[in-house]
Amino acid sequence: MYYCTDNIAFFRGADTEFIKTLDATLQDRADITFFTGRRLFGERARARTETHLLSHGVDYSLFAQTQNPNGTVPAELEGLRQPVVGFVGAITGLDLDLIENVARAHPNVSFVFIGTLLMDVTPLRAVDNVRFLGFRPYAVLPDYLRWFRCCIICYRRGDPFNDYRSPKKLLEYFATGHPLVSVELAELEGYGPLVYRADTAEQFAEQLQRALAESDPQLRQLRIEAAAARDWSVVAAEAAQHIARCLDQRGLAPGVISSQLPHSST
Repeated sequence: MYYCTDNIAFFRGADTEFIKTLDATLQDRADITFFTGRRLFGERARARTETHLLSHGVDYSLFAQTQNPNGTVPAELEGLRQPVVGFVGAITGLDLDLIENVARAHPNVSFVFIGTLLMDVTPLRAVDNVRFLGFRPYAVLPDYLRWFRCCIICYRRGDPFNDYRSPKKLLEYFATGHPLVSVELAELEGYGPLVYRADTAEQFAEQLQRALAESDPQLRQLRIEAAAARDWSVVAAEAAQHIARCLDQRGLAPGVISSQLPHSST
């Protein structure tokens, strides 16, 4: 089984041609392949092998905690200009020009980024309503997300890695119910009005204004339901069904295979 989550050959620092060869060879040899991203799946689906789109899931019970309005404001968010717009995830591949332009267009909004810094964000240090808080443990992320008014996805487009992204944060954001503003990504297909989409910094600033003014409770509920429907338990069951069928086609019962696997002593 091959589980492909990204356009790996174009990952930062990768030997692109070498990884492309390994990637193609692995898919050729696999009996079943899962792609988490729509664009990769669309380009690399092959009729002669079992190839499936298995989009990411979400730890729904964790991120749904943000729906409870009660809680202590994290110290780093105290005193910030309101509303707070936030991004959660590794700080890499972001469109710094877009972020700067949008932040300057909304001087009364605080832009908060939570995640390990993996790129140089020096140009944004001078923008006084942008904050980089660094890494925070996964379990405490809802404590921060609860106080966001809106979430953002702002990767730099035209990049062969970014353009194929299927960000897990999409459903994590949805689980909060908060509005989401994002650059265009294939993964947004099918979500319609649940996401405010933009191609340029100017459009992003306009869409952010619309998102911050959103007052329709139905949109909030639809986002929450979309996340709940893709809990990781649902995704795991979907994968298991595909794998079981693949084994059955080869005359191998799943139980026979599992009984041959080594068992941990812990």
